[in-house]
Amino acid sequence: MLHVETAFDVANHTLSIRLTGSADLQSSGALHEALQQGMTQSNDLIVDCSRLQFISSMSLSELIATRLELRKRGGSFCLVGVPPMIRRLLANARLDTLLVIRV
Repeated sequence: MLHVETAFDVANHTLSIRLTGSADLQSSGALHEALQQGMTQSNDLIVDCSRLQFISSMSLSELIATRLELRKRGGSFCLVGVPPMIRRLLANARLDTLLVIRV
């Protein structure tokens, strides 16, 4: 099960989205909705993955689609606090070259 929390940083016009739990196939719709809603609030999104335990390929595709859309708009998108296991997955799939990951 995925839990999503959002917080808007007024000073930086940045929306932070914290993901907790498992971003699996069943929760990819909730992730999609949160990311779409986030893009209506800001062109700069930070996704906090520090409490993420699992991510499916469908959820990864949602993150990539959001990154590409924000890039088209001149915005920014980054992942922070990515757990080592998920970071290895992103590196092995070479998605770490497409997604901005901050330590």
